[in-house]
Amino acid sequence: MTGRDTVEFRWSPFEGKIFKRRFYEFRIYKGREQLAKNIIFKQKIAANVSSIALKTDIFEDGQVYTWAVRQAYYDQKSDWAYSAFVVIKKK
Repeated sequence: MTGRDTVEFRWSPFEGKIFKRRFYEFRIYKGREQLAKNIIFKQKIAANVSSIALKTDIFEDGQVYTWAVRQAYYDQKSDWAYSAFVVIKKK
């Protein structure tokens, strides 16, 4: 992340029922466990948007984080898609 002000998270907009999608739920957790107490960022994202850019200053060097996203429909929500990553900020 050295020299970058933002990092972009992207996902496929072609999964699920596109015509029924209302929005996405996006979250960043500190650590690998997806617990409410570990959420450091969450946001609802418009149904026609499939990425989000976040400021790099919310992340600590050497720390593990997990990002997660799911689709919200009118009648239900999808399962969470998630991935853990380690932040490396070179000096």
